[in-house]
This record gives sequence, C-alpha cells and structure tokens, in this order.
Amino acid sequence: MIYPQLVEYIKNSLAQNIPISQVKKYLLAKGWRVSDIDEAIAITTQNSPQSQSGEMKPAETKKNSDKKPIPPALIFGAVGALVLILIIGFAIYFVTTAPKQISDTEILQGASAVLASGKEAKFNIDGGEHRMVVNSVGTDSASVTIYSTPISKTFSAGQSEKFDLNDDGVYDLLVRLDSITEEKANFYIQKITETICTEDWECVDWGNCLDSLQNRTCTDANSCGTEESKPDEVQSCVVETVLSCADQNGTVCESYEECSETLVNGDCCLGSCARILAIDCDTSISCLINETDTCHPANMTYEIPSSNSTWTQTATYFYSIEGFEDASEEQCEFYSKIKEVTGNFTNSYWTTLQAVPYTDAEIAEMVDDIISGLTDQYGTCSFSTSDLEDYLIKIQDENYELTPQEIIDYQCTGSLYA
Repeated sequence: MIYPQLVEYIKNSLAQNIPISQVKKYLLAKGWRVSDIDEAIAITTQNSPQSQSGEMKPAETKKNSDKKPIPPALIFGAVGALVLILIIGFAIYFVTTAPKQISDTEILQGASAVLASGKEAKFNIDGGEHRMVVNSVGTDSASVTIYSTPISKTFSAGQSEKFDLNDDGVYDLLVRLDSITEEKANFYIQKITETICTEDWECVDWGNCLDSLQNRTCTDANSCGTEESKPDEVQSCVVETVLSCADQNGTVCESYEECSETLVNGDCCLGSCARILAIDCDTSISCLINETDTCHPANMTYEIPSSNSTWTQTATYFYSIEGFEDASEEQCEFYSKIKEVTGNFTNSYWTTLQAVPYTDAEIAEMVDDIISGLTDQYGTCSFSTSDLEDYLIKIQDENYELTPQEIIDYQCTGSLYA
C-alpha cells in the first residue's frame, strides 16, 4: 500500500543525501513494514537525481538541503489531536442539546432542572416515560408542556403545581418554578402520590337584601383548601315589598287543610281551605298517634288479641281520627269498629260443654253466634287531643279497653259501647 507521508519522508531524506540504507533502517525502527518501505522507495527513486547520476547537483543540493522531513510521530500526533477535537466538540454538542435525564432516585427525592426555551427534561413515573418541554422563558414566568398526555401550564416565579399524569384521581408530579436566570428557568420536579381532593361546597341560605346585596357563607365539606368550584357568596338583589296574606284577602290553611286555589308566598291561600283527606296509616298505630296533635284525619287497622278462662279471640279493629267536632277545635272525634273476629272456646271449656252434653255441632254454632255478635260493632268517642294520644298509647302497650266511666266521660256512643 502506498502511504503519501512515507513517500514524502523518503523523498526529503534523499534530498538531504541521506543514504537509502539509513532511511530504510530508520523506518523499520519506527514500525513501518518492509513491503511498504520498498514500494515507497521505488516510487521516490524513479525520478530522483541521486538514482540517475549518483550525486546531486550543487544548486539542487543546496535547495533540497533546506527541507526537513516530517516525523511520523508528528503526523500521528496531528491526526490524534484532530480526532480529540472532534470528540470534544461532539460531547459539547450532546451536552448542550440533549434532554436532561432525571433518574428514578432523583425524581423521588426531588430534582432541579435548569432549562432554556426549547429544552426538556425526561423522567419516569410509575413505569411510564414522561417529559417536560419548556415552551418559553420570560423575565418572570415560564411556559411548559408535560407529555405524554399534553398538559400545558404557565408558571410565575415561586409558583408550584401538581399534576395527575394518568387521570386516575391521584397527583403524580409536583413542579415548581424556583427562579429565572439568564433566560433559563430553574424548575424543581418531584414524584408525589397524593389523592386529589374534590371540593364539596355547602352554602347557607342567602341573607336579607341590604344595600342591594345579599350575602351567604359557603363551606367546603371536604376541606380541600382550594376554591376552584366555590359558589358565589355575594349577589346583587332588589328589595321587594311583600304583602301579608290578609292584605291579599287570603287565608293561611291549617296543617290538616289544603288550599283549593293558588298559594302565594308559600302558605297564603287565595281560595278556601278544605280538610285534607285522611292519612292511611295501614297497620301503624305510631302513625295514628302522630296525628293526634292536630286531630288530622287518619285511619288504620289494628289487631287486638284477648282471652279468659272460657274464650280466646283476635279482633281486627278499624280506627279513624275524624277531625275536630267544631271550629273550637277542643274535641277530636274518634271512630272505632270491629271489622273481623276470629275466636273459639278454650279446650277446657269445650270439654265442659260436651259434658252438659252438647254436640260439637251445637258448640260450633255457639262460637259462630258469639263471633257474629261481635263483628261490625262500632262507636264514636270525643277526646281532647292529649287524652286521645294517651288512649292510643295504652292500646299499643296493653290492648287497653275503655272503662265504663271513661265511656261516659268521653261521650262514647254506638253498639261497641252499649
């Protein structure tokens, strides 16, 4: 192989009248191969004056004697220096242009990233690769976009923000702009795990209209510490003159009444007040007791078991609060009726009747007669609301029956009380 530098060196050595043998010896000592040396000597000596005449002309000898050969070591050194310069230049380019890579350890502990406009920082969050690109850097603010799902944010110096990178309701990343120096933003970046607090605002009613303004207080039940969805606590208003119900020729109906026409201002009836249809309490005596306060019409069915030494039965009663007897609202009318009875003689009394003797058919007929005599008995009594409540509580607690004196006191009438 022909090496130009080797040919040049041999040419210069011959120009200085250095014997070929000495040149070859020197090159061998420097590590050149014999074949390469011989090939270079052959090329050099083809046009060399020394090879044609055996000696150099004086003028040429003087001219060539001023030239000095370039040592191979110098050549290799120059090449090495050039390679080193290229490596350093590439390293500088890589450092200045490559994204800043934040390690997993750094992102957990919190890392600083100084970034100019157009630069970015890369990091991993929960196995996913993310990067923050600086869009612009101003004198006191910097704009960034966080990927993979783009989230853009403009930071003022000293401002921090939390981000949910995977939309799972948990903040994954904290970013803070600490400072801006020489058109570079100094960011603090840290991985966090923080459940996002959802604001839940509860507001009291608006206050009175004063000076054309109404105020209220709203409180976040979850105490998030943020006010992104906080309702208004102040609103403008106009004071309206509200007429009384009497001024509007209306009536405020009682709790057990309903208005036949329009209600205004919540409870003012511009029509007539009529008694509300009775409340159906089904089998709940507690429901019936609750209506005794106002003698509100209500009804229910109630089973009362009873027994003695000869007879045992269960009577199903229909109870109904009929309302006040008159406008004085002093006496509440209460209606009772036995709807159904199931009963029979006790076993011991049945045996006694058989011994009289009665046949089983005759005894069964007696049972039917007793049940028939009890069924459909009814009566009406007049109670004060408090006495009616006490009476129903006694029925609930002990299947109470009115005494003969109470039947008189409460003006009870009907077959049930005969």
